[in-house]
Amino acid sequence: RQTAEEMARGAIARSNADVAVAITGIGGPTRGSAGKTVGIWTAKTNGSPLRRLAKVGQQPLWSLAAGKVAYVTPAGTSLALRLIAAGGGKSRVLVRRNVQNVFGWSPDGRYALYEEIMPKTKLGALPLFGKRKPFAYVQGGFNAVDAQFSPNG
Repeated sequence: RQTAEEMARGAIARSNADVAVAITGIGGPTRGSAGKTVGIWTAKTNGSPLRRLAKVGQQPLWSLAAGKVAYVTPAGTSLALRLIAAGGGKSRVLVRRNVQNVFGWSPDGRYALYEEIMPKTKLGALPLFGKRKPFAYVQGGFNAVDAQFSPNG
């Protein structure tokens, strides 16, 4: 917890942000040990207490427009994409397996961009409205390093 607090408060002090997201873990964000607190944390500039959003997770990606945090978490032998409100609450699974990365949000916070690795590499877009059914944006034999929406949508 102390590490997460220092990371989040340091990020806030060095930026114009109102909220910072920090991730902690022992040997990585998915492993813990007795007496060690791991997870995805948020801190606000108003001095409110540090809040743990998720006990296990990696690659947190916060959307100001959506007010949500998307993150990757273990799901058996694979990884799933989950979503939680930036203020906390119950998370929900958006993509159940084979997620490799979560890259970004659309400027309006209505879509999340992620990489799925099986059966083929797929750069997927996930609408956060309606039925929330993900769709392949690009699919083929490639390795996605970074993907982003254009700033103007």
